[in-house]
Parts: sequence; C-alpha cells; structure tokens
Amino acid sequence: MQTSVLNNWGVLLANAFNEVSEKVWEYTDELVYSAQIVCAIFAFAYIGFKLWKQWSNGEVINFYLYIRPFAIGLVICFFSLLASVLDVVIKPVEAVSLSINSEIITQYQDTENEYYSNYDKLRDKVAVYERQEVDSGVQDIITEGSNELNVSDEEGKVNIFRLVVEFLDNLMQYIQMAVIYFYPLYVSIAKVILQIIGPFMLALSILPGFNGNLSRWIALYLRIMIIPTIAYLVASFMAVVNIHCYYVPLTEMLQEVLNMTDDFLLSQAAKDFIFNKSVVGIVIGLITIFIYTQIPKFASWIIKPDRYLK
Repeated sequence: MQTSVLNNWGVLLANAFNEVSEKVWEYTDELVYSAQIVCAIFAFAYIGFKLWKQWSNGEVINFYLYIRPFAIGLVICFFSLLASVLDVVIKPVEAVSLSINSEIITQYQDTENEYYSNYDKLRDKVAVYERQEVDSGVQDIITEGSNELNVSDEEGKVNIFRLVVEFLDNLMQYIQMAVIYFYPLYVSIAKVILQIIGPFMLALSILPGFNGNLSRWIALYLRIMIIPTIAYLVASFMAVVNIHCYYVPLTEMLQEVLNMTDDFLLSQAAKDFIFNKSVVGIVIGLITIFIYTQIPKFASWIIKPDRYLK
C-alpha cells in the first residue's frame, strides 16, 4: 500500500534524524569549553571597559552591573542542562499531542484498510472483465489510468482529462508526503545548529548590541521544539478530515459499484469512481499542504519574543 510505505519511510527518516541530533550533544560539551574561553575574554574586556569609563568619569562603581557576564558564563557552563530543562518543559505537551495523534491514526488506518480492501476487489472485478473482453476480441478495453481504443474525439478528450486528473492526484500525494516529512528534517537540522552555535551566542551576548542573544536563543530553541507538537496536532486534524471527507464516502461509493451485477456498467462506474477519487484527493491534498505550511506560523503564535523573531 503506497501510503503505508511512505509513512514507514517517514518514521524511519525521523528516527534517523533524532539519532543524529542526540550524537551532537557529545560534541557540544567540547564546544562549551571554547565558548567559556571566548566568554571570559569578552567579560574581561567588557568589565574592564566599564570600570575604566566609570573611574575616568569619577562615577561611583556599581559592581552589581557586572554580575551579568558571570551569570552568562555560568549558563554556558551548564548549557546542556539548560537545553534539557527546556526539553522537559516541552515534552509533556508533545506527549499529549502524540497520544491524541496515536488514537486518531489507529482509526485512520482501520478506515484506510477497509477502503483499500474494497478498492482491490473493484480492481480485480474490472481486471476479470477486461480479460474477458480481450478473449472475446473486443477492442474497447477498460483499464484504470489508460485510454480507450477506437473512441470518438470527444471521448478521447474526456479520457485525456481523466488521465491528467489522476496524474495530479498521484503528484499531490507525493507533495503531501514531502511537506509532512519536511518538518522532521527541518526540526533536526535547526536543533543541531542551535546546539552548536548556542554557547557562542551566549558568549556574544556579553557585548553591547548582542544583549538579546540569550533570550533569542531560548525563544528559537523552544519554537523549534514546539513544532513537532503542532505537527502531531495538525496530523490528527488532517487524519479526521481524510476519514470523514475521503475514505468513508469513497468506501460507500465503492460498495455501491461492487454491488452492480452488470460487468460493463461496473467497469464504467469504476472509471467514474477513479475520476471522483482523484478530484477529492486533489482537494484534500491542497488543504493538507496549506495547513502544514502554516505550522511555523502556529509556532510563532506561541513563542515569539516581541522584536527578536519578527
């Protein structure tokens, strides 16, 4: 089954990305040491400049203003712990969304299996009829996704239109899969980048003009980590849409076609069914693609610190 194969491929791909992300932490600790050195240099320069400026102007030296570089250095030392704490904040929400998704996906798979079971029966019946037509020497062979021979120009145009619609339906399915499994790749790459550059972003935050690096890094990390949660919820919603707007009505149509006793009428109804299936598939596909492309926007609703992530 095409959908199941693509789903399995997507799960394996997501697991591979997660393994890569976990291995990055082994190298992050080494980067932390380098970031600590950079932080110490920046802190020394920053504090020295501030002290010299206040001393030269005859101002009272307020040592509380210089606690920030030491606090940032402490955060860098425990950078892995900071990321783990942020993960802990997000994980319960992700677990709930994954649980909801699992329950709905089970129903979705049952409905999908019922649909494909009836669809296979229809293909078998049409195939038997086609073989009988070939054996009897009749040239008007009806095959799913192929043109009829010896038909009028008008019928030929209709068949070409059917083929175009079926092609768009298949193309839409692959685009859906590409959009759906884009996010595991996006999240894994973004997480790795944030893990690697995080310590240095924090070290730079000591300098004037980079004061927002710490809050920006935290916001970006949380935003990336919340995307899988939103993706699970979107997948649950789209699964419900597919159940009630695609598989259930198409299964009912299939059963009506299968109940036909005339083989010729059944083969004609099969072509109409395939066309209707393709049209509905294109509509559902467009909706799915649009909704999935809005996931980063949904994430920005939740985590967007004022001026930093505009």
